Amino acid sequence: MVGFDDAAWRTQGLDYVAADIAEAMLERTMDAADRRGLADQVRPVVADVQALDLADEEFDLVVSFTGLHCFPDPHGAVLELARVLRPGGVLTGSAILNDTGLRFTGLRLGGRAAGLLGPSCTTAELLAWLAEAGVSRVRAEASGAIVYFRGVKA
Repeated sequence: MVGFDDAAWRTQGLDYVAADIAEAMLERTMDAADRRGLADQVRPVVADVQALDLADEEFDLVVSFTGLHCFPDPHGAVLELARVLRPGGVLTGSAILNDTGLRFTGLRLGGRAAGLLGPSCTTAELLAWLAEAGVSRVRAEASGAIVYFRGVKA
């Protein structure tokens, strides 16, 4: 098994784009990439997920881990993430969704009151939005308050 710090990661010839609206998150990303010897493969981009300044069908893989529930318009975010994904590419991520159980209601309400969480969505809404965006073969699986999802753009 190859670990993230192994030389194989540095010799794949892959380019990574780290996009975030927060400069501090991009700095953390670049610090981590630098520690792993990958900084030359990572391009940080300050971007709003609602209007990514990236080309249509530019990426083979789009990842949004623990982000969807923070966006003010998660539907628009899903459409935009799928827009930059090539046909056959994978869209994957995780989010705190609105239907992950009553025991997580305090987490969702507290997060919104603190300005940390957006409106999020239900699993059914997420699946519908992914289908609307042309993402199929979707799997969504809940683990506690988090739903992990993965699909392929048609």
